[in-house]
Amino acid sequence: MDETKSLQRIDTTDDGEVQYHEYSPRVIGGLILAYVLAWAPFVAGINLLEDVGALLIIGVLVTTLVLDGRGVLSLRGRIGGGRPPGCLAIGLAIVFFPFLFFWLIPYLAIAAQDTRAAQSRRALERQQRIAELEARLGLLPESAGTCPACEKPLQSGAAYCAYCGEPVTTPLRLCPACGTRTFPDASWCPSCGHPLPPIEAG
Repeated sequence: MDETKSLQRIDTTDDGEVQYHEYSPRVIGGLILAYVLAWAPFVAGINLLEDVGALLIIGVLVTTLVLDGRGVLSLRGRIGGGRPPGCLAIGLAIVFFPFLFFWLIPYLAIAAQDTRAAQSRRALERQQRIAELEARLGLLPESAGTCPACEKPLQSGAAYCAYCGEPVTTPLRLCPACGTRTFPDASWCPSCGHPLPPIEAG
């Protein structure tokens, strides 16, 4: 299902902003792998496989141009102010077609970065939707103990109290002599026996 969705192409949004092809991690990973393998025969000097490498490079280039032609020519909006490439840019791309083989290097890197950002954005949106649904159903978050300052319930995994804002996790103490970590209420270093400074009142 995700693979099918990744092949869908949206040219513009409702406000007219240009959108570029959204790759799935598998597709962009496969394109990068194919591009790297395509150059291997040339770098290694294996003449018998150079034709195969050339075909792979052409295949990656044609695939990216078909899926995301605007993104390839504008490096996904990084040049040209994000505007769609005009006839001049397309003409130059045709004239300097061999140069596009090297142009794929920054393009694939940017596409991979955009894919990671899109994955993170979707994960955050999914988490927000779940939280909204739980809120509509009236599901309260799990609690774990009470706040030492205001004695109200603490949300499970919380670093701060939701009622008074006080931190609920006490930092570990460090020995000033040897740097060993120890318990928050320790008075002596368990490693070297050095006395720890008294805890300052809050």
